[in-house]
Amino acid sequence: MARPVSPIEVFRSAFKTLALSTALLAAAPAGAVEDIAPLRVCADPGNPPLSDNKGEGFQNKIAEVLAKGLGTTLEYYWYPYYGRGLVRNTLTAGKCDVLMDVPSDFEMALTTKPYFKSTFVLVHRSDRRYEIGSLDAPVLKTLNIGVLQSSPAREALRAHGVLEKTKVQYVNFDSNSSTAEYPAKQVQAVVDGTLDAAETWGPIGGYYATRKKAPLTLLPMNTLDDGVPLEFAISLGVRRADKDLKQRLDRALDAHRDEIKAILVDYGVPLVRCAECVVSGDLPEHGPYTAIEKAHLDARRDAPQSSPSELAATKSRLAAGADASKELVDAVLGNDPDRVRYLLDHGADPDEIAGLDYNALQTAVREGHLAIAELLLERGAKIDLPDRSGWSPLTSAVYRNDAEMIDLLLRKGADKNRYGDSGWSPLAVAITYGDLARVKQLVDAGADVNASNNAGYTPLMFATAKRADDVLALLIERGAKVGAANRAGITSLMLAAAEDNVAAAKRLLAAGADAAARGADGRTALQIAREKRNAQVEALLGGRPNG
Repeated sequence: MARPVSPIEVFRSAFKTLALSTALLAAAPAGAVEDIAPLRVCADPGNPPLSDNKGEGFQNKIAEVLAKGLGTTLEYYWYPYYGRGLVRNTLTAGKCDVLMDVPSDFEMALTTKPYFKSTFVLVHRSDRRYEIGSLDAPVLKTLNIGVLQSSPAREALRAHGVLEKTKVQYVNFDSNSSTAEYPAKQVQAVVDGTLDAAETWGPIGGYYATRKKAPLTLLPMNTLDDGVPLEFAISLGVRRADKDLKQRLDRALDAHRDEIKAILVDYGVPLVRCAECVVSGDLPEHGPYTAIEKAHLDARRDAPQSSPSELAATKSRLAAGADASKELVDAVLGNDPDRVRYLLDHGADPDEIAGLDYNALQTAVREGHLAIAELLLERGAKIDLPDRSGWSPLTSAVYRNDAEMIDLLLRKGADKNRYGDSGWSPLAVAITYGDLARVKQLVDAGADVNASNNAGYTPLMFATAKRADDVLALLIERGAKVGAANRAGITSLMLAAAEDNVAAAKRLLAAGADAAARGADGRTALQIAREKRNAQVEALLGGRPNG
């Protein structure tokens, strides 16, 4: 689940206008105002055939083409893509500037135009000659099939009754320290004959069949299920403010499409037809998924389902010394209540962050597993423990726009006003990334409309920056202080002036906002509007400085 990383980002343009103190600006994520040279790519050091620290993956080859096309050199910052906190620890931390191969609708970054589309595939040895024309093929229920823990292809197989003999690979993968757990290992197991088949991302299966000459048959899965999206357009991701870099990368992708296509073909990437992509393929595409299909997928993902075979495997791992708390997080990800109960009865700590960032409750909330979350709370999980980014479960539920999960957590006593270390409260997230319904849900439950974070930003400031006039009206109606200022003396009216937000300025003035108030640098809202040449707000404020 994607998430915002700092409330300062929300006010980036206003902060530039207001020329806030160096200390505050330093708190903002690394920006993208200056041209970036060299091209700094965030890359996985051990996820072949996509990327590795030897430069042998197809992402590495494409990064080389793009750097050359931009007329610059290439640098890498190595970070495991399957670890938690990918964006937070790479782009946001300023360690690098480009994420390779993210979905084109990736929420946590600004994405380039899609440069190819591929599909999940089912792979098996060609000499097995299985007759698999659909996901309802009877033979599938007889095979030992490797699946990744949170793969959509696993969901599709499960929806077609292929469940009991699947072998789950749990991927919370740190390629710096767990090199044997790379996601492609199940494909190698199929080649070796220890698995009958495996679902995998197409570029992985295609590499084994093409570059490694493995005797594999690949069955594209994207047209085999109408409920689970199994084809994805792939883009590059940059920081949201890096519009110039995004445009330069778009131009480089277009200019070097032939070289990029040659790399993808050489690595055996299954290419799906894609009119909007830089490189299109020959495989048929599924086409749009309807709202009904998506709703069906969401409902199925939140339907708890226990697996006797996975419970038995869990017991075996515990007997061999596995960490019960880590197993608990895996059981939560699997939405498996019987495994969750068993592990809680056998020493698992629901509050331990057993993965890289999240404990069991935090995982249940982020995955939208309502029944599992309620089970964990009934068994004593601490409701307000933050994850390693400082987000409480309630904050995460609000970001997911999950009304039922929010209700559950509120009923169980979650702190409605807690600002995490990153500066976000549930209400701030609802205002910035949710909608009026979530804001009202929290305010009706007693969320403080005047609670501020350590930098002094209030919900009213978030609403002003978001240009959420309906939220602004609700907050004022519920008692928000229109004259509140942050630590730099900046008020909501000043933010509206900086962005020429006439609707917000009118509403704030009508509610009693002081146009004569000055920030720490001595400027009024009118002076800010005039310096920014925001004529509409300047006229609204009277055309000359107040006081």
